[in-house]
Amino acid sequence: MVARLLQACGLFLGPEQELGFDSNNGEKHFENIRFVAFNDEILSRLGGSWNNPPDFPAGWETMPEVETLTVQAKKITRQFSGQPNWGWKDPRNSLTLPFWRRIVPDLRVVICLRNPLEVAHSLRKRGDLIGIPLFLLWLTYYRELLSAIPPQQRVVTHYESHFEDPTTELQRVASRIGMEVPADVITRACAHISDDLRHHHITLTELAATNVPDEVLALYLKLCQEAGPVYQQESDVNRPV
Repeated sequence: MVARLLQACGLFLGPEQELGFDSNNGEKHFENIRFVAFNDEILSRLGGSWNNPPDFPAGWETMPEVETLTVQAKKITRQFSGQPNWGWKDPRNSLTLPFWRRIVPDLRVVICLRNPLEVAHSLRKRGDLIGIPLFLLWLTYYRELLSAIPPQQRVVTHYESHFEDPTTELQRVASRIGMEVPADVITRACAHISDDLRHHHITLTELAATNVPDEVLALYLKLCQEAGPVYQQESDVNRPV
């Protein structure tokens, strides 16, 4: 959803024919298939996959088996030359970001945040096979991501914010990644948001009442604090749990 909104604001995600489709519903998921395949190759060379992440030793991005991919990665990014605003969406970036920061040092990262329990429900509904416990997968992705990108190069946007005050949240995200988007373009982009996309809605209090691991809850709360004023105003993030 967020990728679609940013594309509507002028973010070039690659040629339309390279933006893949979700096999579960046949709808475009706005993930550039070339980047997805490349990230899968990185993870495979490290002995893992998106659903069973490998161990990441210090400096893994310069290891010989990964270093040899640098030329190919630069070739992929050259297709975006001349585009004032470009990027790509792939959850695997959370794991492979140290490699991509060597290719694009000044990149900005949009961190999409959702209640971990909603993420778990979504993965189960899709029938994805996970090699490790679901909450551990969520924890691994966000830990690796936060360790790889400093606060000044990232913006956290919570899924719920786009249903509460989409124009304000989308303008905030676009501005944080360096995009100057007119208000009328923001408004038109937000027309893509539909409550039909909101399959699950679980509050923070409900999450805390489950058997979610303490470290997952703590990291989620930390990310919520970075999620901007719309989420802060509309959620119970500051209430005791």
